Amino acid sequence: RALGPAAVAALPAVVGACADKDDRCLDLVPEVLVSLLAAWRGWAYRPSVATNVVVVNPDGGENKQLSGDIAEKLARALAAARRSTRTTALAGLVALSAAGVPVGKVGAVPVVGLLEDEDAAVRAQAVELLRGMGQTAAEQISVLIRRFGSRSPPDVRRSASAAVCAISEGSPEVVKVVVDRCYDGDDEGRATALLTLGRLPGGAGCDHTGVLTALLQHVSPLVRAAAVKALGLLQSQMTATVREAVVAGVLQALAVEAAKTEDLPADAIRAAAVEALAALKGAAALAARRLVEQLQVQSPALRQAASAALGALGPYAASQMGEISDLLYAEPPELRLIGCETLGRLGAYDTPEGTYAESVLEMLWDEKPLVSRAAALALPHFPTAASCTKGLARALKEQDRRYAAQEALGMMPEAGESMTVLLELVQSEEADLRRVAVSLLGRWGGPSQLPEVLPLLRDPDWWVRKAAVDAIAAMDPPGSRAHLAGALEDADWGVRAAATAAVRHCPEVAT
Repeated sequence: RALGPAAVAALPAVVGACADKDDRCLDLVPEVLVSLLAAWRGWAYRPSVATNVVVVNPDGGENKQLSGDIAEKLARALAAARRSTRTTALAGLVALSAAGVPVGKVGAVPVVGLLEDEDAAVRAQAVELLRGMGQTAAEQISVLIRRFGSRSPPDVRRSASAAVCAISEGSPEVVKVVVDRCYDGDDEGRATALLTLGRLPGGAGCDHTGVLTALLQHVSPLVRAAAVKALGLLQSQMTATVREAVVAGVLQALAVEAAKTEDLPADAIRAAAVEALAALKGAAALAARRLVEQLQVQSPALRQAASAALGALGPYAASQMGEISDLLYAEPPELRLIGCETLGRLGAYDTPEGTYAESVLEMLWDEKPLVSRAAALALPHFPTAASCTKGLARALKEQDRRYAAQEALGMMPEAGESMTVLLELVQSEEADLRRVAVSLLGRWGGPSQLPEVLPLLRDPDWWVRKAAVDAIAAMDPPGSRAHLAGALEDADWGVRAAATAAVRHCPEVAT
């Protein structure tokens, strides 16, 4: 160690001095070899160290033999009793492999065993070493895949999956073995195999992605979630043809009408399909077009699932808002309803002019109350929602639309143009309309609106009086307790209770 680079000349002697049956010497060899490699550049490990020092020409003469001897001794040390010996030997083999020394001949079995080590760094090094072992490591594929199951801890399953991906090199044979594992064994094994398939080069073949879309309908939520994630991982590899097939498979899962078993409701399958379409961002435009078609099917559950999927695609579905808006003028009314709901889910991607917000606003006056309500609840999701508040406030005058409009206005961040209409409505002859108007004034109004609210504390309808108390409490004007003094003695207990709760929070109160 003190000699540094000069000690490299001692490598043949170090290797030759290692007696096969002498465990003490075997324990020292990895430490000495790795120390010598590190000594070449300021005691810092670099992959190029082995190239410069140990194996300048690994294919020729003494260096080739020396490299082979070093690799063999380090491989034997992987089975040593001392943990430090095993980890140091592994580091040395990784260094040799990175330098281009063929380490496959030493055998992959002990390296595969290290995938079960409790140290994550050791498992990661084992994966890297398997990557450089070529065909020797490939022969252990079946052993690695057996570690996918529930008998292996989660960390071991992940390491085994990483090892399979590292040594596959896009091999069709490896992909086939992983695909077969997706169908066999326990749920943990299937889920691990699915995620492995998602990370494999060449895993986006049409036949293989068919496995993923089929397993979106699996009874286990663990398997369904893994299939969704794998599709997302593979989407960047997919060709146009494969994407077409994948979207068709996902839509088939989205269209499922009945459960396969009592433990698997159809909604769970549809939810997985929706998540898969959201994950397939590379195929999002194609998926969005297909989903718009599903908005017009007869099944209400499928229409809702397609609408939710379009919402999940977000900006990738924005280009379809024109086609979706066509549904606002379609028959039967259920299509107008789903059109309003879907545009609301995509409202954040409306044009700067608020093109689709205006279209949805028109639906407030639809003859069907459910369509009108859907339009009202969609409007707050548009960036130009403030310009729609006046229309919503006018909709309060019609009883069939009142509660939906009130709910929508309550979701608005600001009053917009509705304040003028609300100040008119508090003078309405209809008690319920006065109540709704004063409630909304309490949400947005301030002391300047107090003169319009105070007379309602003497309204004939107790519900209106209570709404006025709540509005004054929300406005919190100066002298709130004095304004509410009369309400504390109101004939109705509900009004008294509301006034008592309100004045309790007034700063000048001393009860």
